[in-house]
Amino acid sequence: MSTACFGGTFDPPHIGHEMMVREVLRTGAWNRVIVIPVSQPAHKEIEHPIDPSDRLHMSRLAFEPIAGCVVDDTEIVRGGVSYTVETVQEIKERRGINGKIGMVIGFDLVPGLPTWKHWEKLKTQVHLIIARRDSRDVDRSVLEGCEYSFLDNPLIETSSRMIREKCRRGEPIDAYVNPAVAAYIRERGLYGYI
Repeated sequence: MSTACFGGTFDPPHIGHEMMVREVLRTGAWNRVIVIPVSQPAHKEIEHPIDPSDRLHMSRLAFEPIAGCVVDDTEIVRGGVSYTVETVQEIKERRGINGKIGMVIGFDLVPGLPTWKHWEKLKTQVHLIIARRDSRDVDRSVLEGCEYSFLDNPLIETSSRMIREKCRRGEPIDAYVNPAVAAYIRERGLYGYI
């Protein structure tokens, strides 16, 4: 079974995230996607953080209805700063995965890859699945020595930040998130939802 991982804050998970998972599975190159919400990302600060268990629960609501997708709590349970190289190793060991694992990332992360912890080791363990976030191209020189492919994903005009801002203003978010996620945000009053 070919497995891909998709990590992120998922703060909250939105239809663009769900569409990326569906597109990875649709390619036929990967028949399982493991979604991994981070506890605390190493390369960005979570603004107005909510409890990681809420992000984990919303991720389950958003992704587990997708056939071939599972949500893994490895990083939430571990706590603290999350480093991809450690998570990939743990996932491979726990799930008995041999060889390279797919790793879904947005193209905007590519320039910073050489700054990731143990990047030289990580790039030998993964096949990068690079998703577009807009129509720009990526500097492929950073990818030297990596196995990678580009995902032909549709471009969705949404972001978790935009959704959080809408929540703070009391605006509807139903068009941007799974209905179960929208209901959970409203019920729990997350992101200052009015």
